Amino acid sequence: TNQVETQTQIIYYPKMPTTTLRETTSQCCKQVYIGAAVLPKPLFVPDYDDDHIATDNVDGTEKNNDKQPQQSSRPKINCATISTVPPTDDPSVTPSLLVTRPLTRYARTLASEFNSVVIEHHLKWSPLVHTLPGPIHESAPPTMHLGKYDFHHVDSMVDFAIRHNMHIKGHVLVWHVTSPPFLEDMSPAAVSEAVRRHIFTTMAYFKGRIKMWDVVNEALASDGTLVENVFYRKMGPDYIEQCFRWAHEADPDAFLIYNDNKVEGCGYGSVDCVDGDSSNSNNNSSSSSSSS
Repeated sequence: TNQVETQTQIIYYPKMPTTTLRETTSQCCKQVYIGAAVLPKPLFVPDYDDDHIATDNVDGTEKNNDKQPQQSSRPKINCATISTVPPTDDPSVTPSLLVTRPLTRYARTLASEFNSVVIEHHLKWSPLVHTLPGPIHESAPPTMHLGKYDFHHVDSMVDFAIRHNMHIKGHVLVWHVTSPPFLEDMSPAAVSEAVRRHIFTTMAYFKGRIKMWDVVNEALASDGTLVENVFYRKMGPDYIEQCFRWAHEADPDAFLIYNDNKVEGCGYGSVDCVDGDSSNSNNNSSSSSSSS
């Protein structure tokens, strides 16, 4: 009888270490920004650990369930709101104090999985000077002074990002949707000077900390023409170029970006268009950015 000998080859694969998305990307790619838009309330308001039981509902009302033990309670984060971080009337709650508090689950995930952040709302012009005062008491009327800036919450988020070695993109210097409403009542010369001062004030304050900026945001209409917003009407169609010149003068080392969500839909920004042929452009993308 012929005996057929068989051999079983066992290959041992080394166990892959558990890594985060941020760590994996840093090992596999030359440079990729994994970004998240951040707000101060979910970043700094204390919340439960996973093994705790919440005592309130999503809408903030108290649960009425005797079968669930009520171990402790927390300030409820209903959603990603633009609310200020309590206590808003305590000037002693400084940005440096906020970043040394125990990290929330949101903050832990942000620091471990992402390597860059975008300031979602509080760095826009109107929140800085008009609608979202930081440590100022809530009963105080909103400021109407273009020269009065409140960087309280932005400082907190920027300091957090720097502490965790994250890239930061400033969003946004000039956007008609979030600009102070009283620009409409100003003369063209006054608006132009206000825009210049705003760009210099904001970029100078964060120079060396924020090195990437959305200078102008969503200036295009759906048909590819310029939106006739307050800047277009007051400063003329060249206002975008002028804003970039001022931004470069304010910080020559900053990476400057024009941000829009209609570029490829208008037939611009695709690879075919860059190569000089827009006839075969792919219009499926919903957003695009151009850098300068």
